[in-house]
Amino acid sequence: MKSQMHRISDLLLGASSISIDQRGARFSRLPAWVVERIAGDPILPFVAADGSGVRLSFSTEATQILLSLELTELRFGDMPAQTVAAIAVVDGKQIRFDFDSVANSINPLAPGGGTFGAANSEIKLELPQGLHEVEIWLPQNCSCVIATFEANAELHQLSDSKPLWVHYGSSISHANEADGPLGVWPVFAAKALGLNLYNLGLAGQAHLDQFAARTIADLNPDFISLKIGINNINGNSLSSRTYPHAVHGFIDTIRQQHQHVPILVSTAIFCPPHEQGFAPTIFDPVAGKALASPKPNEFFETTMNLSKTRELTEAVIALRQQTDSNLYLMSGLDLFGEADATDLPDDLHPNAAGYRRIGERFAAHPQTANWLLRK
Repeated sequence: MKSQMHRISDLLLGASSISIDQRGARFSRLPAWVVERIAGDPILPFVAADGSGVRLSFSTEATQILLSLELTELRFGDMPAQTVAAIAVVDGKQIRFDFDSVANSINPLAPGGGTFGAANSEIKLELPQGLHEVEIWLPQNCSCVIATFEANAELHQLSDSKPLWVHYGSSISHANEADGPLGVWPVFAAKALGLNLYNLGLAGQAHLDQFAARTIADLNPDFISLKIGINNINGNSLSSRTYPHAVHGFIDTIRQQHQHVPILVSTAIFCPPHEQGFAPTIFDPVAGKALASPKPNEFFETTMNLSKTRELTEAVIALRQQTDSNLYLMSGLDLFGEADATDLPDDLHPNAAGYRRIGERFAAHPQTANWLLRK
C-alpha cells in the first residue's frame, strides 16, 4: 500500500481549497481567501468544511484502497444524532459505510463542549482485479480531515464531460438530515440530470453574502442555481428594505463574470412557523421544533416572513427578466409544499424521504428543463 495523499488535490471534487499537513488533508467548499476572512466565525468555516457534494473520483487497477477520516459533527443538547455515512460507487455499484461514532462531536450545550479524540472512521475497499472507476462520497454532515489515503496501485483522474452545475443554498441544500451523501437533494438531482455538481449548500449560512457570489463568479459553471430566502428569515439578517437589493447584488456579481450562463432562482420550500410568522427562528431543543418569533413586526415593519421573501424574490426576477433571457424562477413550494409537511419533523428541515422528493421534483420540473435548455 502506498500513500495517495499527494493526489488528493487532483482527485477531490466539490471543494475549492485544500491544505495538507501532518494531521492530514483538509478541504473547504469555499476558497482560501474566504476561509481566511471567516476564521473567527464559530460556524461558517465548520459548515464549509462539511463534505456535502464532495467526493474523490478516479480510475484505478488497485485491489485495495484505504481511507482514514477524522470526522467532526456538530450537535446541540440532546438532539438525536444524525446518520453519518460515506458511500463508495465502484463501476456504478454503491458500497455504503455507516459510522456509529465519529472522532469528535462538538456540542456547545454539553459539559466540556462535547466529546473529542475517538477513533477515526475508516473506508476499506477490496476490489477484484481489473480497471475500475471509483467515486468515494464523503459524509455531508461532518467536517472531514482525510488522515490517510492509501492504495496498492496508481490512481488516475477521471475525465468528466458532464456540464458543471454550481448550486447555492441553505441547510436544505446542505441536507445534513439526509440518509447519506447521495441523499443530498442536489446530488440526487445532479445524477438524474447528468450534471457535475459543485454544492454550495451552507447550512444556516446562505445570507446572500458577497463572498458566496464571488465564489460562484470565480468558478466556471455551465449552469447556476440559487435557492434563497429561508436563512434570511432564520437569522433575521435582511429586511424587506434590504433583501431585494441583496438579491440584485448577488446576481450582479455573478453576471459580471458570467453574462450568459443560465441562472435558476428558487424561492424557499414550505416552512410552517414562518409562512406567516416573522423572523427570527427560535429553536425549541426540548420539543425539537423551529418556532417563529414571539414578537412579530409590530415595531419593525420591515421584518419579513417567508411569504414576503417569495413575493420580493419574484418581483426582483420579473424585473431582471426584462433584460436577462437566461434567468429563470422556480417556486420552492413546487418542490416541497404544505402537503409534504409530515416529512418536516422539526418544521424546518426535511427528513431523508423529503430530501429525495425534492431532488426528484427538481429534476422533473419543467422550469429545470428550460434552465438546462432542454425545452
